[in-house]
Amino acid sequence: QAAPWRALVEVFERMKREGVFANTRTYNILLSAGGEAGELEATLALFDRMQAEGVPADTTSYNLLISAHGNDRFQSDVQGALQVLARMERAGVAANVTTYNNVISACAKAGQVERARGTLA
Repeated sequence: QAAPWRALVEVFERMKREGVFANTRTYNILLSAGGEAGELEATLALFDRMQAEGVPADTTSYNLLISAHGNDRFQSDVQGALQVLARMERAGVAANVTTYNNVISACAKAGQVERARGTLA
């Protein structure tokens, strides 16, 4: 899945070079693709770029980041998923059922079911 991910990033970079504005939806598509490709670090960097450019992150943006932590190629990064949830709360972005499903999934994949219970308590 790395090749399609790289192709999407190349199209995105071309779009930016040509002066086309990237909005939240554009970034969410890339965040989704990066998470699905297991490109956790690149996905996090893309989110940081989104923030630096002043593009507002929405609930979907944060959900995709949490999901990326749960979909990491090698193991689920529960701590990272929980840090994104905390960041989301600090930003004042409302969590939804998908948010909590993604946190639970990350915990379950890492064998940390009790941690999921503690998060939702």
